[in-house]
Amino acid sequence: MKPDKPIVITNASDFHEGLAQITYGAKHGYINKIGEFIIPMIYDDGGAPSEGLIPVKKGKLWGIIDFNNNVIIPFIYNKIAGFSEGLCSVSIEDKFGFIDKLGNEIIPPIYDRAGFFSDGLCPVEKNGQWGYINKKGETAIPLIYDFAESLSHGMGIIEKDDSSGVINKEGKIIVPIEFNIGYNYIGKDPYICLTANEKYWNVYDKEGQIVISNIEADMLEEFNDGIAFIERDGLMGAINLKGEFVIPCEYDLLDFYSEGLSAAMKDGKYGFIDKDNNIVIPFMYKKASNFACDLAYVETDAGCFYIDKNNDIVISMHKSSIQNKMVGCILALIAIIVIATYFFT
Repeated sequence: MKPDKPIVITNASDFHEGLAQITYGAKHGYINKIGEFIIPMIYDDGGAPSEGLIPVKKGKLWGIIDFNNNVIIPFIYNKIAGFSEGLCSVSIEDKFGFIDKLGNEIIPPIYDRAGFFSDGLCPVEKNGQWGYINKKGETAIPLIYDFAESLSHGMGIIEKDDSSGVINKEGKIIVPIEFNIGYNYIGKDPYICLTANEKYWNVYDKEGQIVISNIEADMLEEFNDGIAFIERDGLMGAINLKGEFVIPCEYDLLDFYSEGLSAAMKDGKYGFIDKDNNIVIPFMYKKASNFACDLAYVETDAGCFYIDKNNDIVISMHKSSIQNKMVGCILALIAIIVIATYFFT
């Protein structure tokens, strides 16, 4: 049943697999797409649902629950991530390993850090060096890099000696390690944008071939559905895979396209545009996140909401800061003490 009054929150996430994480104070729970609490506000932290399961924290330890709030994996881990390709990284005494959905240990906790599995491989760190392992825990790509990211489309960003490049899942370097660290992205499309000087960018495909060269930009983000956001002189627009502008640099902020729309900010207000730069939802919000599961989180002076693509409110919420309430109570108490001191001394 849909709630008959706004949900009180301090924070709310995007939807994942039909659920959104709701935080009030120090407690966390999860609602469905009509605002019903599927998981009550009883947990001390939580993560995004993945593969039908949710990582949650109780006290100082993490476990896994299902969408019916049944404990699937007990609260015995220091850290726990979401599932990817059937495996989940977990930490015991600051070492990371992997379990399956039944809680069976598949890879023992021997790594200092770990990413998530993609294309059958996962980046791991041991003694300050990164490489990739397979689902049997065998080393697939030697641990010889300063950093390695999870694969996407068979490509992984690697770092060595303060530079970055790209490796494939066979361990072959397909883009030389000679680009700036922190300016590399792989999105839904199998391309990566790299810069060596933070001014001119190249776009590479998964074979390491240049698709677009020497694009002038302050920032060039990942390609999604054939479009990449570009920043010039503090404003954002978008280009296609020919390097042509499809959206002029006229926005303060653009978020990646999700479900055909992008949350955009212009003149300090958020709205939503489509891939043809048509305004689908007007610029009327103080804050907005992208659509997920057909809903987007937005904020106004009147409150915060999940809206649909017709800009209709589906779930109403009221944002409340417990910290602000505590400050208010303290100030009120100080005022009472001051008044009492004045009248009784």
